[in-house]
Amino acid sequence: MCACLVHHVALTVSHLPDMGYMAGLLRSWQTGATHALTLGAEAYNDIGAGRRMKNDGIEGRSSIRSGLMFGHEFYGVNCRFSQQVGIYVFDQTPYYSSWYHRWGLLYGLNKHISAGFVIKAHKHVAAFPDVRLVYSFLKYTKS
Repeated sequence: MCACLVHHVALTVSHLPDMGYMAGLLRSWQTGATHALTLGAEAYNDIGAGRRMKNDGIEGRSSIRSGLMFGHEFYGVNCRFSQQVGIYVFDQTPYYSSWYHRWGLLYGLNKHISAGFVIKAHKHVAAFPDVRLVYSFLKYTKS
């Protein structure tokens, strides 16, 4: 059983060549030994959607998207599995629904830094994988 609860804020940066850059903040509240609730925000430049809009003759729209998310994390030894649901608050691309879900697996390299793989899906199409590096600002409290 966990002797303390972890509350952390994580700053995430990721990049994949045809997908673009992404940055996000995630606030996590550990609710038990192996569970946490999350609330987050993210923004990224979707290079692939920008190229597709250009090829489709769509002008004057941004390929930058930002969203708000909430979700759940499972904690294991040095790893974290997460699932989140999000909604875009800014999205000018005509290709995707406004709701999305994200699934991730992060491995803790040390107390503050994690690395992992995350995939985002719109409806049933999982099309946005990314590799990410996460820096966590941890705060421990007695349970």
